[in-house]
Amino acid sequence: GILQHARYSVPRYDDGYCLDDNARALLLMASIEDTGTEERGVVEALANRYLAFASHAFNATSGRFRNFMAFSRAWTEESGSEDSHGRTLWALAECARTDTDPSRRKWAAALFMTALPAAEKSATAIVASTYGEAGAIDFFGPALGLPHAGSGHNSYFLWGPPANDPRALITIGVS
Repeated sequence: GILQHARYSVPRYDDGYCLDDNARALLLMASIEDTGTEERGVVEALANRYLAFASHAFNATSGRFRNFMAFSRAWTEESGSEDSHGRTLWALAECARTDTDPSRRKWAAALFMTALPAAEKSATAIVASTYGEAGAIDFFGPALGLPHAGSGHNSYFLWGPPANDPRALITIGVS
């Protein structure tokens, strides 16, 4: 991957690596691959490197991408921000759609499909009609990757609302 920061043209090793920057670089490789402005072998080698970094950044346990890696090659977090996850999905989609190398296209598409559910889950809210249903979801749900459930029944609303600004809503016992 590429290092996260530099002082002028000198890399700052203390800052390590960032998936965000590697995803941006993968997007760049996807956009210039067919322009002929850069040597094809160099573009392909860099695209392989950035895609490999994205693949390595994926945490199969959480279903999300990690963002920050120390120069010692140790991840500094279990999952990155929504922004870095979304940017990586975008880069993978572009690589899967436009890359001239069939192997890279398949690799990017497979990683995209594996990582996509995390993005969908983060934008999904669950609303239950009773506090018992909502409580069961909140107790058993995290192991299944489910978000916090909300309910207006009795005083369950004191536990907080479901996901902010959801794009999808799952209702249980609500008509």
